[in-house]
Order: sequence, then structure tokens, then C-alpha cells
Amino acid sequence: MEAFSRTFVKTKNSIKKFWIIDCIGLRLGRIASTVAMYLQGKHRPDYSPHVEGDNVILINIDKIEITGNKARDKIYYSHSGYVGGLKERSYSHLLQKDPALPIRKAVERMLKKNKLRKELLRNFYTYVGPEHPHGGQKPEKITLSEAPSFWYSDLSGLQKSIEKSQCKKNISCKKSDHNNSEDMKCEIECNEKVGCKKNEKSENKKEEK
Repeated sequence: MEAFSRTFVKTKNSIKKFWIIDCIGLRLGRIASTVAMYLQGKHRPDYSPHVEGDNVILINIDKIEITGNKARDKIYYSHSGYVGGLKERSYSHLLQKDPALPIRKAVERMLKKNKLRKELLRNFYTYVGPEHPHGGQKPEKITLSEAPSFWYSDLSGLQKSIEKSQCKKNISCKKSDHNNSEDMKCEIECNEKVGCKKNEKSENKKEEK
């Protein structure tokens, strides 16, 4: 019997699809990670790391959202190579200069640093507004959901860490609402519930003296 290989090697002559993403209300990082995956072709069953993936089109890039104070606090650095040539630009400044720069930089930094990265970025198209000139290619739409609700609603892990660090979190009482005697009772109950050893340490010190 003749030996044969069951592995499939993708060639550059394979057909590349066009995909489109509407960026209204979507997060910068979620868009960039999805675009990087489609540009490399990791969503395809015939994925090969040495061959280009599909083409990706982004519309309404001026309506990409970011969380927190990143528009002011997120800084992009560049250096000319000379002494004192460091330049700092915020996200808002970069967005005013060119709305495509933040998303293109995010996608570029999510790709591998090799010769193939420039070729992959040639298959990436960004447009301000809903119109684009790629209607003849009949791009298929990629639907990305907004940020998951558990990012904001499920704070059980954070609450548990706060309860461990703060002993008085377990008892809903305030010193302003009680007298001094009641405050002492509250502290004793808190120490017993959480397992603090403040009282034991104070007693040991007295015995040593």
C-alpha cells in the first residue's frame, strides 16, 4: 500500500471571504480580538499559520466605546530614536486625529510580530459611518454582543474579598448610630464572627507584663 498524508496544508490560492462588523456600542478590545482572529483565519477549519485569513471590514468606527476614564488616562507612546524624542498621546487626542488609529493599533498589537503581519493588515478596512465600497464582495455580518452583564452585576468575588479584609463589614452598624457601650458590644461580636485575634493578643501582652 502506498503511504499517504492525511494532513491538509492550506495554500495562498484559497478563497478569502469578506466579513463586516458594525461597531456601534461595542468595546474596543472585543472588536480588536475578533478582527485579529478573522485576519489570521483561526475561525476556519483549514487554518494554517503561514497563510492569510479573511478580509474584515469595520463600519462606524467613530462610535466605538471604551470603559472608565480610558479616553483620558490611556496613553500611546512613540519614540523617534533620538534623545528626548518620546511622544505621549492620549486616546482622545488620537481619536481626534484619526478615528481609525486606535482600533488599527489594537489589532496590530494582537497579531504576531513577523513578516505576515503587514500582509494581514492589508486585509483590514476601517470606515467612519455606515457606508463602504465593498458591496460587490457581499460581506457577511459578524454579530458581537455587548459587554456581558456579569462584568458589572456579578460582584460576589469582590464582595467576599472586601468582607474578609474589613471585619466590621459583617455587622450592619455604624458608630454614629450607637453609644460607646453599644460600640464595644459591636466590636466584640465582630471579632467573634470573623475570627480576629485582637482580644487574645491584648490579653497575652498583659500577662507578659
